[in-house]
Amino acid sequence: MGDDGAAGGVLNTLIAGIYAGVLELPYADFKERTLAGLTAAIPFTSGVWASGAYSSNTMHSVALLNHGPEMLMDYVMHWQENDFVRAAVVGKPGKAHRNEDVMPLAEYHQSAIYLQFSKPAGLEHALGVVHADLASDLGELLFLFRDDPDQAFTDDEVRRLELLLPHLTTAWRQRQALHRYETGSPAEFQTSGLAVIDDRGLLWTVEPRFSELLREAFPRWKGPRLPADAVRALRSETARAGNLEFHVTRGEGRHLISVRRLGDDGLTAAEIKVARLFAGGRSNREVAAGLGVSPATVRNQLASIYRKLDIHSKAELARLFPTG
Repeated sequence: MGDDGAAGGVLNTLIAGIYAGVLELPYADFKERTLAGLTAAIPFTSGVWASGAYSSNTMHSVALLNHGPEMLMDYVMHWQENDFVRAAVVGKPGKAHRNEDVMPLAEYHQSAIYLQFSKPAGLEHALGVVHADLASDLGELLFLFRDDPDQAFTDDEVRRLELLLPHLTTAWRQRQALHRYETGSPAEFQTSGLAVIDDRGLLWTVEPRFSELLREAFPRWKGPRLPADAVRALRSETARAGNLEFHVTRGEGRHLISVRRLGDDGLTAAEIKVARLFAGGRSNREVAAGLGVSPATVRNQLASIYRKLDIHSKAELARLFPTG
């Protein structure tokens, strides 16, 4: 890799392979296998590719290479808020950072996060970068690790990761779009979302719509595991949690899970307006006055809403259309 021409050839081949994987790699492990392919340009011993909400700095799904979920959950619960390298990469999207770019290694080796987490986990050197889409608030976080204290990441490897990140993000978006067409009707895109989950409830791969629906229903959800109330969806093919319905298609250790908001189930735009107003505490007459229609029209629409949603009370409707 010392020759610029050879390095460029490896990168070009790798980038071509990343896009080829959109059509060739299964959705369930696309990120994990694509991450493993990066070793052709940047040798590393383990890695993490996480997706989530950029503004809140939370990860909703994650692909792990050569690490188990226990390490990840220890990090999320005890160390994420104090990770200075993660804070640096989140603060400057597109710019890759190493430990030593943020803090002298001698000082880092005295820190609690190194002594109690990184060193026991074999994370001697870290190289991380973030891609942020501010319009959609989507973020992709990529960290590569080496377990050899004498093998720091080089300046060239920093630049390679920065160059590769936009291609990884684009390929992942393309794979998500393709998966939507592989698994269902494109017309359902606005009302449902898909993800890949393991037996422990850890989310590996998530479409943006899946994250959006879960954030609406569970505002405190941070990922990368399903909310506790939703984990029961793993025990049967179909289950409900809050105003969401989950459907699970089981595989070997990885399962495809879809989620949809029950309030979107076949309702017309006018019926959704009526449902939200009525669920918010308005009377039939108040809903009619607010929408400029007759009370009889509202009664007919409510009857249709109850029938389509298979509910029988205003309380059930309020649970499907929360106002706060």
